Amino acid sequence: MIIMDKSINVLSQLFAIILATCYIELIATANGLEPLADNEKISLVMPDIRPDHGEQYLCIAHRVKRDSMGQFIVGFNPKGNTQHVHHMLMYGCQRPGIFQRDSPNFVWDCSGMHASSQTSDDAAGSLTVGTSFEEGPICQDDSRQEILYGWALDAPALKLPDGVGFKIGGLDSGIEFLVLQVHYGHYDAFQKLPSLTDNSGLVLDVRENNELSGITRRAGVLLLVSLGYVPQGLSKHEIWCELEDDIEIHP
Repeated sequence: MIIMDKSINVLSQLFAIILATCYIELIATANGLEPLADNEKISLVMPDIRPDHGEQYLCIAHRVKRDSMGQFIVGFNPKGNTQHVHHMLMYGCQRPGIFQRDSPNFVWDCSGMHASSQTSDDAAGSLTVGTSFEEGPICQDDSRQEILYGWALDAPALKLPDGVGFKIGGLDSGIEFLVLQVHYGHYDAFQKLPSLTDNSGLVLDVRENNELSGITRRAGVLLLVSLGYVPQGLSKHEIWCELEDDIEIHP
């Protein structure tokens, strides 16, 4: 009888927890607040590589999930070392500069921003003089290309505001691949240590695009390019442009 009483007590507590959970979700739904889905992780890092020379740009690609709804990036967790890396940029592309279907960790030299690209899935780019990496652009020449994130100077992780995310995949984002470009501006560290390798990159917090995502606004990067220069002794340079699109922006 004592064992039965304990079992009944445990079942009662479990039943109470289930009721409490359902009650909380009912309150959230009644107030128009759906319980948020858990974030997934996408790891986009260099696979322990060594640059061949200073000021080299290396790229690696990741194919996003292929479905009709897509996903949202809600956080960027950088993994970089300023002793090796000058900066990192992450791009969204329809097609990466070089794509090898059977080599998901394939790294190519994307130092030449406008290098000619190949069109087939398993196309091999040309070899850069003095390097062991194949050469290609960041994204295919006829592909959509946009900057989604930039990192430098040991910047901390970036978490987007609640309800905001970068749309990737799906039918309307135009982004089927993420491409990480790493600028190795400090080659002397690799020269001093022949065994030194680098695995800099990003770990992304990603949320599915569904009724539990909580995403109501799409994030974007406004890139302003100027042909001017900052004279010596000054630290300010103004640049502006006129937006012609009829959209509402929240800086």
